[in-house]
Amino acid sequence: MERTSRRTLLRAAGVAGIGCFSGCVESLSGDGGTDAEPSADETARAESTTDGDDSETDDRDVRVEGSWPSFQRTPANSGSLDEPSGPTDSVEELWRVTAEDRVTRAPVVADDTVYVGSWDDTLYAVDATEGTTEWTVDTGGGVSTGPPVVVPGGVEGASDGLVTFVGNSNGRLLAVDAASGDVHWRTDLGAPVRSTPIVVDGTLYVGCSDDHLYALDVADGQTNWRFRTAAPVASHPTVTDSTIYVGSHDDYVYAIDVTSGDERWKYEVRNGGGHGTTVVDGTVYIADTDSYLYAIDAESGDLDWEVRERAAGGTPAVVDGTVYLSHGSAAAVDATDGTVDWTFETDGIFGSPPVVADGVLYFGHESKAVFAVDVAEGRELWHHDADYAVTGALSVSDGRVFYGDEYGNVVALGEK
Repeated sequence: MERTSRRTLLRAAGVAGIGCFSGCVESLSGDGGTDAEPSADETARAESTTDGDDSETDDRDVRVEGSWPSFQRTPANSGSLDEPSGPTDSVEELWRVTAEDRVTRAPVVADDTVYVGSWDDTLYAVDATEGTTEWTVDTGGGVSTGPPVVVPGGVEGASDGLVTFVGNSNGRLLAVDAASGDVHWRTDLGAPVRSTPIVVDGTLYVGCSDDHLYALDVADGQTNWRFRTAAPVASHPTVTDSTIYVGSHDDYVYAIDVTSGDERWKYEVRNGGGHGTTVVDGTVYIADTDSYLYAIDAESGDLDWEVRERAAGGTPAVVDGTVYLSHGSAAAVDATDGTVDWTFETDGIFGSPPVVADGVLYFGHESKAVFAVDVAEGRELWHHDADYAVTGALSVSDGRVFYGDEYGNVVALGEK
C-alpha cells in the first residue's frame, strides 16, 4: 500500500518503495511503461523522442483559488500573490506536525491541503486548517531539495482532478493523486532529482543530477525530450510561452524551446548558475553564489544589467517592477536598471527565497526566524521565533504562512 490515510505524521516502519530501473516508467494504474530515455550526446543539445505535439490540457493559468501550488507559486517563479492573503500583524503558531527528518523545501498549498516532502523519504498531505494528516506516501528517497508541485488534470483517474508531482534523492519522480495519495506512475531518471518540477500544457519539466533537463508527459511519465548541460541541473525551471529557462551548475543559464528541446541561447554567470530563474515582462532574473543579480533579455539572451547585493543568492520574486531578494538579508531592486531601493539587514547569511503577498515580503532565516517586511519601505512588520533554522521557501495562502524547518516541523502561522 502506497498511502496511509488520516494517521499521525510519522512514517510507518516497513513501508517499502517499489523500485524501477534507470530510465524506465512504471504505471501503477495498470499498463506498464517502457524505457523512454534516449542516448546522451557530448554537447548541450536536445534529444527529441516525440513529434512535438502539445497536450490538450492547458494548466498554465489554472489556479486553485488562494493557493500556492508550487515553488514560487507560478510557472514563471514570480513568488507573488496579488490578492490579500498573508498575515500583516503579529502572528502565532496555529498548528505544527513533525516528520522524522528535516523539511528543507517549501510546503505547497492547494485546495486547503498542504503538501510537503521530507528527508525521511515521505510526501505528506496535511489539512491546511486543522493540521491533521490526510495521507502519506513513501517516495523511495529523501525529498531533500525540490518541493512538490500540484496541478489540475493530465493523469487519468485522478481524484478531483489534482495531481502532485515530486522527485527524490534516489532519482525517482512520482505522480501522486492529490486527494487520495494513490501513486499513478513513477519514473526513474537514474540520478538524484534536486530540481522542482514545473508543469505547463501537459508537460512536466524537471532538472536532474545527471546534467539533464527533462520534459516528461504528465499522463504517464514518458520522456518527450531531454537537454544536456555540462553539470547537474538542480535549479528551479521557469516556463513562459514557448521557452523554458533553467540554470545549471556549469554556470550557464539556458533558454530552451519547450516543444523541440532545442537551445535558443545561453548566458554565462560568474559563479553558480544553479539557482532558480524568474521571468517577468520579457526579462530573466537570476542570482549567483557571488551575490550578483542578473537581468537578461528573455528573447535574445543579452545582459540588460547586473548588480551585486548581499541579499542575492536565491530565486528572486518580481512584483510591479521591483525585484525582491532574500538570502539572509533582504533587498528591493528596481527591475528596470538594478538600482537598490532598500535593504533589510539581519544577522546571518543564509535564508529562504522571498515570497510576496499583498505588499508584504516573507522569508525564513538560519537564525531560527521568519520575517515579514513591508515592501514599500523595507521595515519589519513582525518576526516569528522558530525553534530551528528555516532555510526552505515559504508558502502563503488564506491569511497563513507555512514553513518547514531543519528538525522536521511543518508549521502554520496566522494573525493573533
